[in-house]
This record gives sequence, C-alpha cells and structure tokens, in this order.
Amino acid sequence: MNILDTSILIEISNATPAGKKIADEIRENEWATTAVSVYEFLKSGSEEKNKLFLEKFVALKFTKQAAYEGAKIHRELKKSGKMINSADIYIAGIVKANQGRLYTLDSDFAKISGLDARIY
Repeated sequence: MNILDTSILIEISNATPAGKKIADEIRENEWATTAVSVYEFLKSGSEEKNKLFLEKFVALKFTKQAAYEGAKIHRELKKSGKMINSADIYIAGIVKANQGRLYTLDSDFAKISGLDARIY
C-alpha cells in the first residue's frame, strides 16, 4: 500500500514544483494517507478546501497494531538517541501495521529501521 505523509499532501495541494513532480509520479497508483496526516494537514489551512482535497485518499487509522508498532519504534529511537516527534512515530506505526510504503519529504523517517519509505 502506498501511503502519503503530510509533507507530500501539502506539496501536492499547493501545486508546488515538487508537488507537481510527485503527483505525476504517483498518478497511476492507489494512494492512502493516515488519520494523523489528515489532522496535521487540516490544521495548516482552509478546512473546506483541505477536506475536499483529502476526499481523494483513504485515511488509515491508528489501530492497536499501529500502536504496538509505534511503541516499538519509540523504544528503538530512544535507545539509539535519535528521537523524532510523536506524530511521525504514529505515522510510521500505521505504515508498518499496514505493510505499506511511505512517501515523504521528511528525512526523520530515515531514522526508523525497517520502515519502507521513499524520501524525496
């Protein structure tokens, strides 16, 4: 499953050069995002416009399995001294629980071992 992070959603919705390039790359595939990214995206601008944009995507939930994955990621990052923000840990937990691939502009996701991520 292909899962878009908040950073990608923002770039695509704002039609930036990077967003246009990414949108062209992903056009032919099925895409999802996470409920966490929906929250982050909606707090960044016009709710009505952003809700309409988000209708294109399935929003994956933070389930019990995602919580297990997130807690494991948190422990590993804390142990290695490479902690990242909680929202990114929740997103990574959702991606791992759904055996997905994350598409993002955020290099913090590279710190998470075993996460399938395409970092632009």
